Amino acid sequence: MVEVRKDDDIYRLMVDAILDRAIFMLDANGNVSTWNEGGERVTGYKKREILGRHFSLLYPEEDARKGKAERELLAAATQDRFEDHDWRIRKNRARFWAQIVIMAMRDQSGDLTGFIASMRDLTDERNREKELRRGYERFQRAVESAPNAMVMVNRAGQIAMANLQAECVFGYSRDELMGRPIEMLIPARFRGRHREHRMSFFANATPRPMGVGMDLYALKKDGAEFPVEIGLNPIETEEGVWVLASIVDITERKRREDELRRSEIRFRRAVESAPSAMLIVGPDGRIEMANLLAETLFGYARDELVGKKVEMLVPERLRAQHPGLRAGFFADPQSRAMGAGRDLYALRRDGAEFPVEIGLNPIETEDGIRVLASIVDITERKQKEDGLRRSEKRFRQAVESAPNAMLMVGRDGRIEMANLLAEQLFGYSRDDLVGQAVEMLMPERFRAQHPGLRSAFFANPQSRAMGAGRDLFALRKNGAEFPVEIGLNPIETDEGVKVLAAIVDIAARKDFENALRVRERAIEATNVGVVITDARAQDNPAIYVNPALSRITGYTREELLHHNMRLLQGPDTNPVAVEQIRQAIASGSSCEIILKNYRKGGVPFWNELLLSPVRDNAQRVTHYIGIQTDVTERRRAEERRNELAIARRLQLSLLPEAPLILPSVECAGLCVPANDVGGDYFDFFRNSGAADIVIADVSGHSVGAALIMAGMRGALRAEAQKADGASVGPAQVLSRMNELLYDDLTRAELFLTMFYVKYHPDTRTLEYANAGHNNALLLRAEDPACIALDAEGLVLGVRRVVSFEERNLELAIGDRLLLYTDGITEAENEQGEFFGVDRVCTLFFTYRALQPQALLERLLAEVRLFCGGAPVRDDVSMAMLHIR
Repeated sequence: MVEVRKDDDIYRLMVDAILDRAIFMLDANGNVSTWNEGGERVTGYKKREILGRHFSLLYPEEDARKGKAERELLAAATQDRFEDHDWRIRKNRARFWAQIVIMAMRDQSGDLTGFIASMRDLTDERNREKELRRGYERFQRAVESAPNAMVMVNRAGQIAMANLQAECVFGYSRDELMGRPIEMLIPARFRGRHREHRMSFFANATPRPMGVGMDLYALKKDGAEFPVEIGLNPIETEEGVWVLASIVDITERKRREDELRRSEIRFRRAVESAPSAMLIVGPDGRIEMANLLAETLFGYARDELVGKKVEMLVPERLRAQHPGLRAGFFADPQSRAMGAGRDLYALRRDGAEFPVEIGLNPIETEDGIRVLASIVDITERKQKEDGLRRSEKRFRQAVESAPNAMLMVGRDGRIEMANLLAEQLFGYSRDDLVGQAVEMLMPERFRAQHPGLRSAFFANPQSRAMGAGRDLFALRKNGAEFPVEIGLNPIETDEGVKVLAAIVDIAARKDFENALRVRERAIEATNVGVVITDARAQDNPAIYVNPALSRITGYTREELLHHNMRLLQGPDTNPVAVEQIRQAIASGSSCEIILKNYRKGGVPFWNELLLSPVRDNAQRVTHYIGIQTDVTERRRAEERRNELAIARRLQLSLLPEAPLILPSVECAGLCVPANDVGGDYFDFFRNSGAADIVIADVSGHSVGAALIMAGMRGALRAEAQKADGASVGPAQVLSRMNELLYDDLTRAELFLTMFYVKYHPDTRTLEYANAGHNNALLLRAEDPACIALDAEGLVLGVRRVVSFEERNLELAIGDRLLLYTDGITEAENEQGEFFGVDRVCTLFFTYRALQPQALLERLLAEVRLFCGGAPVRDDVSMAMLHIR
């Protein structure tokens, strides 16, 4: 016995006596100041190992690092008590789940002096709780996934659990079931005694079916009753024994049992009404049932058959072995034909034998297995089979003599027959083919899908072409593919339906069809109209027109078909051309002609028609092919070319025929139109002792430009040389020309540039005026650089009244003056560079020693050389004045 002197001693003894938890004191900083034996057992630390150390060493490292120990001391100091469940660390660094309580200790004045802490190891309890929860969860999952409705009921008869199947079976949601009395699921007439039955089960709670020997019924939410089977299983819970009920809706089983009873009645009726004789025989060989047809077949009354041995119906020579065969059947009772591979015979009452087929079927009865024998008199069939064998021989002869390759194939896809032409077509001998899968004769890429197609044919065996709408190909022994047509015909044989395939190599036909399709596509795609007419039909109607003809004529294909092509003729169609066509058709000959036809809207067009007859083998004309080409634009182009040629001749006729050579001056020029007709013009002529030179450019390159230029030449010469012989200055000429040409230029939406020069030999004075044209270039005899001559003035045709500046200068012997159009300076090469004024000046100086006409031609050659392969896009005109 320990003598206790103080309260602290009593406390210390009490604490040391507690072994299942650590109880220890901490100073205000959290250092351990006392330690009991329970602390050593819980943590593994001895008193000497832990006293004076901070109690955070009992925390997991990550918690200690985050200051969790300090936060918990602060919570205890603030609230006087802190309690938690969390992980702590033993001396060996093993974790344990602890219940922790920390209480603040204070002195009499309320100041904090330290803490007292307790720590209990709850790891085992926690693991047990987790295991219990897992076990309960597994139990719940098992109940939830059960295939039957499951309901758990406590002793008070309240529903404590229900699975999804219970919701489905009874029609209640789980919330509607939980806590409700189980009697809500029982029909009202059974509820009164159910509590007694329930108490009886809890008094002796063992697994068992409910209500053995009774019909049980349950009640759905909608009030419908249904038969059930219920299994009861006691379940141990924290609240005592409960019962888990497994409930099976046996409505379907009940229905099947009723159906079975009705089936027995139907069976007997079916046997009686069967189309063949039927006998039921027991294991002892005695007949237990016979139908009416059995009486008719054997000649016995039913009473004479029932109870007798079945061997009475077997010919004498076969009876001895029959009991053994019967015993063999009952030893392995399976539905099968009797005597497979043997000819069976039966015996009538009058002693006559006849061939039969017998089907044996085991029948389950309350008295055990019986055999139901179906007996068919096959006398007539035997006779037919003999005829069929003869027919088979004829069939094989027909296949062999067929004009096509023939193969007979079974359901399994194996070749069972091949004729001589099949050998020749595929390159295999008959022995190589028979017994092989028919897929050997197909290209590899088609083989995978063929078994499915074959099965589909046998599922609905009808004579038809194979692969309707698809291209079929076969494979020869040498690996060559070739297109085929295959006809399939079902053939009834003793072994079931077979297919007889007739195979035709259509390679030649395919080549011909492909050629026809190419021709048809070409005709459809061509830009010329094509029509085919039927020469044998009345009025030679169109039977084919291509899209181009519809596009050319404006008529739809439907509007052209079945009509004569004279519907394209109109008021200005040349009757001579029409007669030429009529005579060609009448004589069955070809003709080629251009005539004016009319589109649907009445718009005329020129049609180049090539008509050709088509003859049959007897050289009779059956059709005509008309090739029709719209040549309207070509005709217009030809007419335009003719007009332009005339205009060109007119234009060239306006130009000086030769250089102008005077004692002290020489003039030369050239003009090269970009098109057939250009808009450039130059001229030089003697005028009252002076030499006048003019160069002009009308916008555009057309007949209109040429006509404007022609009118301008006449007006210009008239204005330059007045009737009284007085000479008119360049500025006055340009002003007068603007007045005269203004209206014509405005109506034609054209304008005209012009440079006009007048040279007086006696004074060697040059007068000039400019109407928006390129500057003239003056090359002095002793100067290597060109001088550009210009004067103010608008182009002609912009305003009705225009004033032009006139300038003059003196020339010396050897001076040269060059007038030109922008076709020179704006000529481009293939790189897009312009010829330019600088290059003109350089070449002008380079070739200054040449005679004027030769110099101009040399400049033209340089322009063409500069352009290279690029076309000259504008007219090129030049005129030169040389002072001698």
